[in-house]
Amino acid sequence: MALGGSESGRSRETNTAGYLLGTALLPNYIEDALSAFDGSCGDFEEREVTGVPPATGGLD
Repeated sequence: MALGGSESGRSRETNTAGYLLGTALLPNYIEDALSAFDGSCGDFEEREVTGVPPATGGLD
């Protein structure tokens, strides 16, 4: 029996989430990715708590 569009999408999301959560170095990968874009976990947390992105010294 073939899965419908929404069912197959859910299955793929579950597999991806399970894979990522099983990756021991996931926090390091996320931190490295944020650093590559001049971000940090603290910046992300501040935005989520306050709803306002932190001020940056980037291009205006």
